[in-house]
Amino acid sequence: MNKKAAIFSFGIVSLCLVVSLCMTLSSIRNLYDYENESRIFDSIDDLSFIDEYVIKSPIIDSYKPYFSESKTATIEYNDKKINIFAYTFENIEHCVEYASNVSGNRYETLPSGDDISLYYYRHRSFLNMFQSEKLLIFSNEKAYVISAKIPEKVFNEFIAYFMHQLPVQVQMTY
Repeated sequence: MNKKAAIFSFGIVSLCLVVSLCMTLSSIRNLYDYENESRIFDSIDDLSFIDEYVIKSPIIDSYKPYFSESKTATIEYNDKKINIFAYTFENIEHCVEYASNVSGNRYETLPSGDDISLYYYRHRSFLNMFQSEKLLIFSNEKAYVISAKIPEKVFNEFIAYFMHQLPVQVQMTY
């Protein structure tokens, strides 16, 4: 009996690993080119295109003392809820601090200069069933975060739409 249970357990675990590997490989093909295709707003007014999708606004954020403009909202796009946080900070240092806190990376250690533009993307899932996505784009004193608990392919479709609406091409700092 133990031999049958062990074979059954091994089969289930193997099947889960194969399904997870296949889904991971298929998601690699759906990646958006954040490095070359990222865009950012000139002013917060450039984000007015999301107003028709807003279901909750504003979302309270603890960075209020550090920014001069902001737009935060939960939107519904193609029946999926997506959170958007966009800020124009008073200076680059506050923007870098925000980006470090959001991503968990230590951007403060980057060489200081006149311009800084980077992105952070995170995809999390459990066997590609419970997926969550987060994208951070920041350039000098402007930053936005888009996060959602949706499949990567759907997230990237929204990102392509979102980026197409923004006026300024971001040249990433390397």
